[in-house]
Amino acid sequence: MMIASILHGGLLAAAFAVLGRGFALPSGLWAGVAAVILAAVAAAVLRRGRMRLRVVWLLALVVGLGAQFFAGVLADHSFAARLVGLNGALALAEALRVGGGVFGVVLAVRSLSLRFRPALLLEAGLVVVAVAAPVAAHRDGMIARPLEIADWFWQQGLDPVLAFLALGGVGALLAAGTLGREARPARRMLQLLAVAGLALLVSVPLHRRSADSTLREPDGSGVGEAQRRAQKARSGRGTGRPSTSEDQLDREGPAGEKGQQRPVAVVVFHKDAQPTGGVFYFRHAAFSQFNGSRLVESVDNADHDVPWRFPTQKKPISGPPEGSFGRELVATDIALISEHRRMFTLADPIEVEPMANPAPARFKRAYRVVSNLVTTPFEKLLGRAAGDPSWSPDQWAYYTALPEDARYLELAARIDATVPDALRGDPFAQAYAVKRHLERTTIYSFTPKYESSEPTAEFLFVEGDRKGYCTHIAHAAAFLLRALGLPSRVGAGYGVMASNLRGGSALLVKSGDAHAWVEIHLEGVGWVPVEVTPERTEFEPPPFEEEDLQRLLGEMARGEGRETFAPSGPSPLWAWLALVRRAAPWVLLGLVALTYLIKTLRLVRPQLAPERVGPAYRAALDRLAAAGVVRGEGESRVAFGERARALAPSFAPLTLLLERSTLAGHPGGRAPGGRTAAALAGAVGSELGQNLPSWRRALAWLHPLPWWWAR
Repeated sequence: MMIASILHGGLLAAAFAVLGRGFALPSGLWAGVAAVILAAVAAAVLRRGRMRLRVVWLLALVVGLGAQFFAGVLADHSFAARLVGLNGALALAEALRVGGGVFGVVLAVRSLSLRFRPALLLEAGLVVVAVAAPVAAHRDGMIARPLEIADWFWQQGLDPVLAFLALGGVGALLAAGTLGREARPARRMLQLLAVAGLALLVSVPLHRRSADSTLREPDGSGVGEAQRRAQKARSGRGTGRPSTSEDQLDREGPAGEKGQQRPVAVVVFHKDAQPTGGVFYFRHAAFSQFNGSRLVESVDNADHDVPWRFPTQKKPISGPPEGSFGRELVATDIALISEHRRMFTLADPIEVEPMANPAPARFKRAYRVVSNLVTTPFEKLLGRAAGDPSWSPDQWAYYTALPEDARYLELAARIDATVPDALRGDPFAQAYAVKRHLERTTIYSFTPKYESSEPTAEFLFVEGDRKGYCTHIAHAAAFLLRALGLPSRVGAGYGVMASNLRGGSALLVKSGDAHAWVEIHLEGVGWVPVEVTPERTEFEPPPFEEEDLQRLLGEMARGEGRETFAPSGPSPLWAWLALVRRAAPWVLLGLVALTYLIKTLRLVRPQLAPERVGPAYRAALDRLAAAGVVRGEGESRVAFGERARALAPSFAPLTLLLERSTLAGHPGGRAPGGRTAAALAGAVGSELGQNLPSWRRALAWLHPLPWWWAR
C-alpha cells in the first residue's frame, strides 16, 4: 500500500514539475515535488486510520493557509534574512509558500479519490491541465513556443514537434497512472508501458501527417471529395485543376476565426518591397468566367497569369512584362509548412522554379517565384484606361459578363454618379467609388449563409444589413465593376499585411490569412487588386504575435540557423534517436522471445523436481492465467482453488498440498493418492485442454505473459 502511494505521488509530482517550472523558483519547485509525494502518502495513512474526510479537508486547509502566512512572515521580516541571508530567506519563503499550498491541495484531492473512486477523474484532469498549461502557447501551430523547449530542439537539428508529441505522451502516462488501481508496482509499470506504446503508435502518424489545410477553398476551409466532384461538374472546367469553392458562396467562411491561425507557409523576400495598399496578395486562383449564375475559374485557361501546378523546372509565366507601369520585380522563396494541392504565388508572377527543400523536417516543399508587383500609389493609377488594347471583343465580353439582373446596372449607375466630375469616366476612380460604397454599406460577418442559386445577389440586394465575408464582398464588387463596363475578376489565396514583415525579409502566411479580393485590369499595368474592407465588422482579426516564429522559419527557409544555437556538428541526440529507431524492432523481438522463454521455463521446471510444490503450483497458476482464470483481490488460495475446480479439478488438491507443505515447513510432498505436485500441475493443463473451447486454447498457447497476471 505504501509503495503504491509513493508511486502515485511520484506521478502527481511529475505533473507538478512540468507545471511548476513556469511559476516557481527552484526552491519552490523542489519543495512542491516533495510536498506532492508527502501529501499522497499522508492521504493514504489518514485513510487507513479512518479519519473523516471533512477533518482531512480541514487539516489540508490549515496547512495550506498556515504555510502562506509563515511564508509571508519570512519574506516581510528581517530576522530570517539575518539568520540565513536575504537569498536564503526568500528561497525558504518560496519553498514554504509553494510546498505548503501544493500539500494542502493534493491532500484534499487525494483523500477524496481514495474514498470515492470516480474522483480519480478529478486527479487525471488536474494532471492533464498541469501538462498542457506550460505549452498552451504552442496551440494553432505556434511551433516556436515555448522557447525554452523549442530552442533546444532547434539546436539539435530536430523538429520541436517531437518535443510536444513526447510531452503529450508523458501526459498520457501520468493520466493513466493516476487512474490506475492500487495494483502491485510491477503491474502498474506494465500498464504504463502499454500506454507508452499506444502513445507512440498515435504520435508517429500525427508527426508524419501534415497540418490541416489550405487552399482548398478561397475562404480557407476544406471540402469533401463528393463536394469537389460536384463543383467540377457544375463549373464545367474539366482542366484537371484541383477544385475550389467559387460556387460555395453560401458556406460559412471560417478563415480567421479562433483556432484557424495555423502557419501554412513562410515567404522570404529577396528585396524590400511595399505593395500598393499595404497588402501582399498571394494568388492561387482567379474566378473570371461567368457561368450564368456566378464567377468560376476559366474553362479555357483564359487567365494565363495564374499558374497552379508546382514547377518541376524553371518556367516563365505570361504575367505583366518587365517594365510595366507602376510595377517592380520582386523575387520570393516560398516554403510550404503544410500540404497544398495548388501552388500560390505573389501576384503577379512572371517566372517560377523549384527549389531544394531547405528543412525537410519542417517544410513540405519549396519553390522560387519572380513577381511583377504593383507598388505605385493609388493616385498614380488615375488616368489609366481599362482593359488591354490587344483584347478581342470576345475577351472584353468575357471579363465584363454579368447576371441579367437589372439591379446591378441600377446600383452601379448610382455609385458612378458619386464620382467627382473631374474624374468622371476614369476606370480607377470608378473602382474606388465601388470600393467605398461597399465599405460603407456592408458588414463583415461569418454568420450569414445564402442558400439561393445567386448568393451574390442575395447578399448585395438583401433588405437591411448586408452581411458577408470576403468571398461575398469580392464577387459583389466584381459584378458592380462589370456593370460599369470595367473588366474585373475575383482573386483568391492569401492576403497578408505588409506591416507583418516588421523590418525583416520573411513573411509568415497563416490559414487565417485565406482571402478573396477583386481585381481590375488597367491598360499598361495589368490586374490590380482592389481591397474592400467594410467599416463595420463582427469579427476582429487577431493581432500579429508570431514575429519570433516568422523570423525563425525565415532562417530555416534560407537554410540558416540561429547563430547562438548553430550546432557545431551532427546532432548527438539525432544520432541516438536514429540508433534507437534501428534497434527498437530487435529489442522488441528480444523482449517477446524473453517472455516466451520465461513462460516455458516456469512450465518445465516442475519436471526437474516433481515433489516440490512451489514450482508446480506456479506452473498451474500460469496455465489458469493464460485461460483467463486469475485469483481476485483478497481472494484466498483455497477459495480460488474451489472456484477453478469447474475447469481444472486437479487444481484444488494442488492448492491443499501447497497449504499443507507451507504449514509443515517442507517444500515437497505428495497429495492423497500418491500423486506428485508435478503430476497435479500437468493434470491441470490436461483438464483445461479438455474443458476450454479450441479458440481459447489457442489464445492460452499464444499468451506471452500469463506469469505476469498469475498470483
